Amino acid sequence: IGLGAYLKKNGFRKQQDTYFEHLAKIIEMTRAHGLRPMMWSDMFFRLAGENLPGYYDYDERVEFTDEVIAKIPQGIQPVFWDYYRPREEFYATNIEKHQAVFKESTLFAGGIWLWSGFGPLFAESLRNTIPALEACRKHGVDEVIATVWHNGSEGSLMLSLAGMAWYADYGYRGEYSEESVKACFANATGASYDDIMKCELCEHPDPRATSATRALVYGDPLLGLTDAHLEGLDTRTYYRSVITEMEKTECPLGIFAPAYDTVYRTAVLLENKADFGVRLKAAYDARDRETLAALAEECDVITEKLNALRASHRASWMLYNKPFGWEVHDIRYGGQITRFATVKETILAYLAGELERIEELECERLRLSGGPGGNPFDGNFFWHVYRTFATPQAMI
Repeated sequence: IGLGAYLKKNGFRKQQDTYFEHLAKIIEMTRAHGLRPMMWSDMFFRLAGENLPGYYDYDERVEFTDEVIAKIPQGIQPVFWDYYRPREEFYATNIEKHQAVFKESTLFAGGIWLWSGFGPLFAESLRNTIPALEACRKHGVDEVIATVWHNGSEGSLMLSLAGMAWYADYGYRGEYSEESVKACFANATGASYDDIMKCELCEHPDPRATSATRALVYGDPLLGLTDAHLEGLDTRTYYRSVITEMEKTECPLGIFAPAYDTVYRTAVLLENKADFGVRLKAAYDARDRETLAALAEECDVITEKLNALRASHRASWMLYNKPFGWEVHDIRYGGQITRFATVKETILAYLAGELERIEELECERLRLSGGPGGNPFDGNFFWHVYRTFATPQAMI
């Protein structure tokens, strides 16, 4: 704020002054239209707390001085948001600071994680939601919303209704009860809560993984950007078990069926694709021509499953969404389908003696630097991360 072209035009100004001046204009405009503005409040905390490591106050670093409080425009409702913290004390601390600083009542926004891959992250969402709702109840926060970001994700927003049941049921009961949530969801939708919960299984072939499907679906079979992280994992057995589990449903899925089928088709694909690069590299290193020939044929199986997943995903998308945005997924699926054509051609050329070696498979598989401990399944929720190592990540 206040740097770049603004600095050249206006000279240096305190960021707080520039920002609060901007907010005052926004409030003036909304009042002219009879509207009551709401605003994500982390910006205030960042302005008040220098070098704040996160969005809000984690270790009592933020001190709102009387000078700052006096500058905060009135008439704008602060929205305290967080999707990451499982500790009630964190929410309580920040609610208290909101109530001390803002005259308008605070609204809390939690999250139902559907923005990080093909499946929802219900467990992560629930772990962080209940402590937040407890703090809101105890500190008199009357308004709460559940956010469901898309962020170009493959996950269907329809599945978020299972998470919405946590908020709805808590609002009635004032406490969390899994059995009551299941009844609430069944009464509202006619579907089984436990069935919808199965949609998360595809994300956790490694119990430590936060979200794995993007890395596995988009992982390049020749470059193997994430293959080093699959060491010791029997992904084929795991995804077979997911397929078996998802084939068992308690009652008709109804409106959820298309979204459920897309997750199911993801598991079907990953039974073959998840460790394809690992098996390909091992066979190449061992100069196992028989296995290489079999892997070349398996490319056709994977291509067929990619097409089936794309068809299911497209049908689901066109039912729940407008068509805009689907073009992104066509590009992603198209890239994978074409890539497996290249893999098959490359293997066959090598076996026929047309290639002396496969350059991509000569390279050592290294760990991808992503997420805590370099785990690509813990925090790298973006398609481009798994796309290539030929272009600097900052450029894509």
